[in-house]
Amino acid sequence: VAYMAGQLAGSGVGILAQLNSASAATAWGGEMSAAQPNLHQLISGWTEHVYGPNYASLVGLGWNYIPEAWKARKIYLTEWGLAVRESSPGVGLQITYSDQGAANYGWPSNQNYQQAAGAWTQFYNWAKADGRIAQIIYYTGFDSYPVVAGQPGARERNMGMVLEPQLGMALKGALSNAFIAHANANA
Repeated sequence: VAYMAGQLAGSGVGILAQLNSASAATAWGGEMSAAQPNLHQLISGWTEHVYGPNYASLVGLGWNYIPEAWKARKIYLTEWGLAVRESSPGVGLQITYSDQGAANYGWPSNQNYQQAAGAWTQFYNWAKADGRIAQIIYYTGFDSYPVVAGQPGARERNMGMVLEPQLGMALKGALSNAFIAHANANA
């Protein structure tokens, strides 16, 4: 990290370091602190992927185990998303994941767009109110093609804000509208 920071000095490009929320967070924080005590001076912020309805506790896992001085840097939530697709207006399509069981990172796997918009809005409001958060990046703009429920990767293929181009690139109703409204409010 020190080498990269030196190479990028004065370039306007910053380094984000992973804020590890895995079960090894205590070991990670201690090991990084011992190896690079001034890490917080070399980076622009922390990155965290927070999937599922327990996002606040995921951010807290890593945050709780880093030295106080490192907390001067903000967190960039570089991945957030949930799989959602409607079989007809207002009716959530049951998405199963042969490669991940039935998990949608803890979200219901049959949400409709209105329900997904509620989950997004709740998350967005939490992140805006949390003084540690600098930015949110939604997982992906478009669904991936082909999207086949029950096939490997179906969860991630259904996480877009917009249906895949083969389906006309239609917005995902209330979910897309909520995202656009929040993006415009921060423009």
